[in-house]
Amino acid sequence: MRRSGALHCPLFIMKNFSVGTLSELSDDIRVSADESVSAMLFDLYGWEGSLDDYPPAADNFGKGKVMKLSSLEEAVAAGITTDILYGVPYYHIKCFFDLAGSDAGVYVAIADCHSDFSILDDIARLSGYTVFQAGIWTEQPLWTQTDESACTPSPFLTALAAHLQKMSEAVVSDISVVVSGGRGEESGSGTDLTVLPDLTSLRQPRLSVVLGQPTSDDLHTMQHATSRLTPPGMIGRVMALLTLLPAEDSIGSVMKGDLNKAEDIDDAEIGFGKTSDDYTPVGDITDNLYRSLAEKAYIMPLRYDGIETGLFLSGDPTATRGDVNTISLARVLRKAKRIVLQALLPYINADWHANGGLSKAAQAEINGAVSESLAARLLCADKGTLQAESITVTVDPSTTLLSDDGISLSFAIIPLGQEKEIHLRERSEFPIDN
Repeated sequence: MRRSGALHCPLFIMKNFSVGTLSELSDDIRVSADESVSAMLFDLYGWEGSLDDYPPAADNFGKGKVMKLSSLEEAVAAGITTDILYGVPYYHIKCFFDLAGSDAGVYVAIADCHSDFSILDDIARLSGYTVFQAGIWTEQPLWTQTDESACTPSPFLTALAAHLQKMSEAVVSDISVVVSGGRGEESGSGTDLTVLPDLTSLRQPRLSVVLGQPTSDDLHTMQHATSRLTPPGMIGRVMALLTLLPAEDSIGSVMKGDLNKAEDIDDAEIGFGKTSDDYTPVGDITDNLYRSLAEKAYIMPLRYDGIETGLFLSGDPTATRGDVNTISLARVLRKAKRIVLQALLPYINADWHANGGLSKAAQAEINGAVSESLAARLLCADKGTLQAESITVTVDPSTTLLSDDGISLSFAIIPLGQEKEIHLRERSEFPIDN
């Protein structure tokens, strides 16, 4: 029997993560699998100034606008000056291009994220759903101190984790987010690093937090201008690494992840400590404390003996103890899901021969198209080899078009350097036109 209809509602399921409906997305969406596309979001909450007082910036970044920048000069022409938000956006955009180079580009947004994170949806939409990862700088607290010996993730982080889960319901708007900036609950108060909360309690593989910044009088001046002594941080450098490195590489890579390639950083610090005037130089952090913070999924700057000028990140953990516990793995899986979706797009409004179930020929055709796309596009840029140890694609042979007008497809990936398979399942509905 011949049945036809539109493939319009792909659904991926990875473990307990629901990741993908496209029914509400526009027809001109590009399904991008380019892992180098990044964004930076600067949270206005806490700043006593107003973007409206700076017309060029208000015109380009006000009211949910997002702009792609290709250089610091473009940023300045668009109104980004050291007067806006303590100079934090200017600083990070400069750091981004200093490290990423003139061939890179980055989407930039400036918005108040106190009540919601809808600006992240705007970034995804206005970039044509090409953004793979975003960095957020905020003055909002990242933890709430419950007593002298304990902290919990702040409402800001829990709300952000929930919003990222909602965004992941569409494959093309699923992104990784790295947060920098905010510190404790009270303005100017000190925070003991030993009591920072365990971020893995958020159970969100799309979220990471980076602590630390270069030691600099200019940054300290910027920090003391904020309402909470918020560290300016180093989100610009982190996003530059995520732009430069292929999905399978960790931003903590010693070979590829030197934050001080320009040798413009003399030393580094966390940016806060037990007292309000404590910046906690990285050299003062004990090995045990480093291990403890790493186990809690914080990313921090560090130096290695024998590499005199280099400055590196401690790793790329995400806020979960689940399978997808690194940014690099999340990026590889995101790229794979987008490639699968793109491979299925030609089958929109296709005709299928079915007699209760999907024919073996149709199963083989879909399986082959997805497998070939993954083999051709999920590649390490410098080696031409797969960004995974292996990939297995399967169309569910029990698919019954006549009963539910859909097909089920799954694929399993073994990430590079691992032995454990991660399984993804994709459900594609075919509404039948009567």
